[in-house]
Amino acid sequence: MGKKLVPRPAGKGMGYPMKVFLLGFFFFAVTHGATAGEKFIFSTPNPGGLNVAWANYYLALDRGYFKAEGIDEIELMHFNGTATLLPQIVNKKILIGAPNADIPLISQQPGRDPMPLTFFYNFMRSSVWEMVVPAESPIRRLEDLKGKKIGVGALTWASVPTTRALLHEAGLEDGKTVTLVGVGIGGPAFKAFREGQVDALNLYDGQHVLLEMSGVKIRHLPQPEKYTNLFSTGFITHSDNIEAKAKVLEGFGRAMSKGTVACFANPEACVKAYYKHNPQAVPKPEKEKETLARDMAVLEARGKRYLSFPKGAEQKFGWYPDGAFENFVNVLHAEGTLNTNKIPLEKLYTNRFVPGVNQFDKEALRKEARSWK
Repeated sequence: MGKKLVPRPAGKGMGYPMKVFLLGFFFFAVTHGATAGEKFIFSTPNPGGLNVAWANYYLALDRGYFKAEGIDEIELMHFNGTATLLPQIVNKKILIGAPNADIPLISQQPGRDPMPLTFFYNFMRSSVWEMVVPAESPIRRLEDLKGKKIGVGALTWASVPTTRALLHEAGLEDGKTVTLVGVGIGGPAFKAFREGQVDALNLYDGQHVLLEMSGVKIRHLPQPEKYTNLFSTGFITHSDNIEAKAKVLEGFGRAMSKGTVACFANPEACVKAYYKHNPQAVPKPEKEKETLARDMAVLEARGKRYLSFPKGAEQKFGWYPDGAFENFVNVLHAEGTLNTNKIPLEKLYTNRFVPGVNQFDKEALRKEARSWK
């Protein structure tokens, strides 16, 4: 395996200026860059690990899709913060990561030390971030949030710059005409929402599903398309690996594509694959039906992001549509995170692996998956 990667506290040893930490984004790692048959370390910056929204990964693992690509073993490792992982990718000790685009884009600004990183697979193809209010609230549009408090997971979350840009476009400014409040996720966030400590929640899809399933009726506020269409997570690697590790990158992407297709052809089997590899998540017998329904609802909400293809277009997994990165740049520039919208994108992403990661019979796989129990 070579040198062991030791997790360190978030924010130390980053080596790159950044406005926010990317909390909630996930990273994949392999020591020594990876060749077929090597042991992979699948790493996340969340000490709690991956939740059921990533059940497509577990299904791919369970069904041997990674092994079919020469990836014989994947070991999970959880880091305390994503900032500890980024220099490992830059230094080629980690092969693949799964961040949002913010930090790599920020590093490309004039006067910054650009990260030699390239996105090679568009994973969560549209934004997981939503703005919700109580169903009975008089707030009907973003502009109605003037003078209100909006709950976010934390003010350091990577979604906050995009939220501020969204509010700015609606004529609102954080700290002046609207206030962002860190409320966490799950119970604390839901309590703040139920008790009126905040007027709206700006969390991700799965959290809002859980809120609804707890009995709280909510309403989603409409957002401009350019925000809902922002991709949330992509797979990234050192730019040198696009040539040097092309076979491994393509194989990894194809395994994830198969896992995604099969997962949403049979969500129940997909959730059960997640349970198999996460015994702490297995529901108690008396709660089995209720828990399975909840987890399937969370997974299917995330499926809208994995399967967010243009209407009528071919499902090309991994593909970055024209303008996807330019849109991200313009949003971050409008909010002030980027000091210019003239960011060089030539090396920041590639679609070269798209034909290969889609080289399997999707319909045959869907038919097979529907037969699984």
